[in-house]
Amino acid sequence: MHGIVSRLAMAAGLGVACWMPPLACAAGEGKSVEIWAKAGITISPEGSITALQWDGPDKPALAAVRAAIEPGIRKLQFEPGRLDGIATETETTLSLRLEVSEGANHDWAIRVLDASTGAAAIEQGPPAYPVSALRAGHEAEVVSEIEVDGEGRVTLLDASFRGSGRRDPSRQAFLDASAAAVDGWKYRVERVGGHPVAARMSVPIQFCIEASRRPWCDGSEGKTRTANGRTAPLGEAIALDSVARLRTDLAGFGI
Repeated sequence: MHGIVSRLAMAAGLGVACWMPPLACAAGEGKSVEIWAKAGITISPEGSITALQWDGPDKPALAAVRAAIEPGIRKLQFEPGRLDGIATETETTLSLRLEVSEGANHDWAIRVLDASTGAAAIEQGPPAYPVSALRAGHEAEVVSEIEVDGEGRVTLLDASFRGSGRRDPSRQAFLDASAAAVDGWKYRVERVGGHPVAARMSVPIQFCIEASRRPWCDGSEGKTRTANGRTAPLGEAIALDSVARLRTDLAGFGI
């Protein structure tokens, strides 16, 4: 899905000071970077956004991006959840993948590359690094598939593991640490007509030692991961299903 574009003029008087997200500043003129934004939204039975609340820190640079795209984002149309086959007011989380690039006139073009809905992890405390694994210099990536019920309780369905060796002796310690972290996070599930809906999510945790050269630690595998057709930054939980569906074709939609 492609095509949403918004432009921001460079604020007068800033000189060489960078007011965009740090990655955008590092990209330099003529280059682009991707950033992410997430918001809790309410969708009417007709499919329009009736309420929107951005998640995350309200830093000036990110606030500028949000302000620029919000009028257009509010025009998106969705297929809401249903109760007894009837379209019903739905609360969900909207995740946006944005491309920020600098134009020839020192303005910034913001394009929405992707948009998806579903449950979200809203508080993700860092996991405890197993002491024995740390002392041994072991590293790992654990990707857990979980189910979150309407009360926020977590059930671990499955977990995949990549470690420092084929027979990593710290495997179980990493799996236990991941399970404990995921169980302690806070999630926002979707609601249809006020009723919470259980959700499945893919939750990655990378255990990395400073100056690591593991592919899941050093960024060589990229800054995003995909699960069930959805993409998110490394370390971000991905909703594997959603009661809502984006109806607007981003390829033909502009801000």
